[in-house]
Amino acid sequence: MTVTYHPRTDWQDPARPMSAPVAYDPARVVQVVAHWPGGRVPTSSAGVPKYLRDMEAAYRADPNRGYSVGYSEAVDPWGGRWELRGFTWRCAANSIPGEPVGQENARTFALLFIIGGDVAELPPAMLEAARSSIGDAQLVSGRALALRGHGDLEPTACPGPAVTIARKRGDLTVPYPPTIPNPGEPDMTTARLVRLPGYLNTFLVGAGTPLHLTPELFDNYKAAGVPVVPIAAHAQFTKQVLAQCALSTADLVPGPA
Repeated sequence: MTVTYHPRTDWQDPARPMSAPVAYDPARVVQVVAHWPGGRVPTSSAGVPKYLRDMEAAYRADPNRGYSVGYSEAVDPWGGRWELRGFTWRCAANSIPGEPVGQENARTFALLFIIGGDVAELPPAMLEAARSSIGDAQLVSGRALALRGHGDLEPTACPGPAVTIARKRGDLTVPYPPTIPNPGEPDMTTARLVRLPGYLNTFLVGAGTPLHLTPELFDNYKAAGVPVVPIAAHAQFTKQVLAQCALSTADLVPGPA
């Protein structure tokens, strides 16, 4: 099952890009907190970009907020992962009554499940996207993160019954350290090497297990003892990886013959 990662540029209004005042500090993050919108949601993946733009506009217009969408990432029922504040800025989605404002946000990667209240079970594609997001959050922090629902922090029905059931059943649990599957020896005649100064060399090869990557993860793979990360090089996935790394096909160099 393929998870599609969408950077902010896939949905935000370029005239009003997201922003936030405090940087994401992975050293302080100890938990992933699940949320849901609790209202109408898109009926197809094509509707997600507008849905997120409308959410961003509503956040900014709200006199009690006035800031960008507070979640770190969102996942949709069709296997999409959507970067919101991401690993760039601290989330603004949680609070605990009686504690200083922002304290819980500094400890949290906030994951929004774009799903309605009429859904009894999370679709398999959404579960896969959520596990991908949680796994990356753990790699960025370099440790296992607790998985909680918004309702565990303060009185609220969020994140809804379907997410709560999946969480308690263990469907969203991601092991750490990660289990890196061995794809076998790649066919280096089809390899292309992406040179990223300061990071590991990453090979795009014609065979192997697809792994989602963002620039923040390379050091964590290195710490986990993974010297080379193989990626299935079908066109769409390759384009996504290059875009996330601010690269283009001009940055690819042929592998050895």
